[in-house]
Amino acid sequence: VEAANKEKEMVVIERNEAKTKIKKLEHEILSCNDILSNTRGYVKELEASLTEIGIIYKTIRNEGKMLKLRVEELEKEVTRQNGVISDKDEEKREAIRQLCYSVEYHRSEYRQLVQAINKVASPWSPWSRCYSFLRLH
Repeated sequence: VEAANKEKEMVVIERNEAKTKIKKLEHEILSCNDILSNTRGYVKELEASLTEIGIIYKTIRNEGKMLKLRVEELEKEVTRQNGVISDKDEEKREAIRQLCYSVEYHRSEYRQLVQAINKVASPWSPWSRCYSFLRLH
């Protein structure tokens, strides 16, 4: 009987230890489940952030491509406008050359006219005073 009681006590002690161990393991499992749940939530947040970052990246990349195309268009426009400006500058230079030739031509004609008038008008003529302003210096 004593042996049976001791054996019963040993079984009760083992059972209590097993129950304690089971409770401890259940607590660890619950703790691991909480950690796993939190980790899953964190992973979902990271996935959402990654998706958002991917969208932002694509948007920025597209904007970059559009800006690059716009820069190329503007560079072509600047090149074209520089050509137009250069052409206009050449036109202005040509107009100035033509004006210089015209001024020189009229100046030469004016001198010839003054010389012709001075030859025709004698110094004793009453008209000579009228043409005195035409004398060349």
